[in-house]
Amino acid sequence: MKKNDDKIISVGIVIEDLMANQKAVEFISQANDFLSKDADIDLCVFTLNVAPPAIKPNFPVLHSRDLHSFQDIIVATSLETLQAAVQSNTSDVFHYIYYPEFLSHNAIYKHDQLQKWFTRPNVTRFARSMDYVDVLREEFDCDILDEVLPSFKLEDLMRIIKGHMS
Repeated sequence: MKKNDDKIISVGIVIEDLMANQKAVEFISQANDFLSKDADIDLCVFTLNVAPPAIKPNFPVLHSRDLHSFQDIIVATSLETLQAAVQSNTSDVFHYIYYPEFLSHNAIYKHDQLQKWFTRPNVTRFARSMDYVDVLREEFDCDILDEVLPSFKLEDLMRIIKGHMS
């Protein structure tokens, strides 16, 4: 239930897709639960790949090409979604490092490309674990929040965003 002194925050989450994978299922379940209890967030999700969701989301789902008209807070969930997010018209971009795909032996990104992405001044970064935070700081000397988000819970994500915005 919305309190009178709470402000509604509009947030767009950019995710690869909402098909049956751990990140998507966890996010949809947590978001549906949170949105059924809390009315101070206006959430929409932008996907890079259009496909039927694993479970029914209780929020709008748009294609990432619609990001150009979104001017509120955006949360990217991977390097690929970060690339889409920074092309939007918002100045409030968060990057949730859910999995450091750049550490993979099959990584498609070169170190200098990664350095540019992880040191962009208009992006606020936070990660899934302190191990990821430590690796990013050591490897790229980037600013990243000390606060971690071990699971993709919208409630905790909103706490991080509100804490950073105030």
